[in-house]
Amino acid sequence: PMRFFKNMSFTGANVALAFLNFSLFGGVFFLSQYLQTILGYSTLDAGIRTLPLALVLALVASRSAIVTNRLGNKYTVALGIALAGAGLLFMAAEFALDTPFITIAIGEVILAVGMGLAISPATNSIMASVPISKAGIGSAMNDTTRQLGGALGVAILGTFANSTYIAGVSNLKQQIPLMPDAGMEAIKSSIQAAHFVANDPRAALFKAQILKTVDGAFVDGMTHAMLIGAIVMFAGALFALVVLPAVATRLTDDEEIPASVGTPVRASGD
Repeated sequence: PMRFFKNMSFTGANVALAFLNFSLFGGVFFLSQYLQTILGYSTLDAGIRTLPLALVLALVASRSAIVTNRLGNKYTVALGIALAGAGLLFMAAEFALDTPFITIAIGEVILAVGMGLAISPATNSIMASVPISKAGIGSAMNDTTRQLGGALGVAILGTFANSTYIAGVSNLKQQIPLMPDAGMEAIKSSIQAAHFVANDPRAALFKAQILKTVDGAFVDGMTHAMLIGAIVMFAGALFALVVLPAVATRLTDDEEIPASVGTPVRASGD
């Protein structure tokens, strides 16, 4: 029901999660491509190098109720989104053609700490703000806002990154006049196709030049997308700080309770 959106515990948390997932999906979308195509890790090695993100996220999320019960939903969610934004900002500043794994891991850890702090209390705020009999609606809305934010993030940030990439490789034709049009179109289509062209025996004389140009263009596009994602996350943190109530309040089945009224619902798991 639309009346749920009058409760800022419900609406504020949903919008905050949309901000978070917009930047998270849009930014991390490039991580596996970066690890495999730019840094040269195998699929397995790239997966192993994302473990810090998953492990720290699971650990922090499982203990986030402790922080929530001390700070309240508002400050915990805002802090988490801001930290996640700091993680993306760190990645945008530090990721390059030869970034060591320790630097990548630091970015992953900062991002994961922020995600772990924000996701659980935001979800708790959504579920605790709807009547128990309408828990399915709360759960569905929680999933919908995450998926919508993530889909928009991949589409919009991906577009920014792709535009930067194409601009970065567009002068290859002038640098290598013998480059066939089909090869140039393949290079523009994706970083993987560009590497395929560079590894073609017919391009052996220009392989180093092609790889330097396309890899640099990809990293530029990726870091630009991460920078935009970080800015969006900081905006999401500010939104949570302004809109989200300190504690969640529940609507009953037969009445509407303003966000500032009602029995506070404490985070579980302490």
